[in-house]
Amino acid sequence: NAKDILLKKDQAGNIKTYIDCQFTQHINICNHMFYSDKWHIRVLIGYNRVYLPQWQEMESNIIKILDSWRVSPEGRLLGKQIGKA
Repeated sequence: NAKDILLKKDQAGNIKTYIDCQFTQHINICNHMFYSDKWHIRVLIGYNRVYLPQWQEMESNIIKILDSWRVSPEGRLLGKQIGKA
């Protein structure tokens, strides 16, 4: 049994990304938490450890989705929505 922890900090030393990956014979998963200064939110995602090399791309894509759902003070969409089913 093994566990990897990866951290990304800002210049002030605050943790912005925390990834905890576990791998055994049967479990191969990463729990990934990151904080968005722009949105002032914490995002939690989980995925198979094989996708770990794409962690920065995943963060960026999630922020792009959130940005696409921005609305004006009147509630009007400001752009085209990404990920709408």
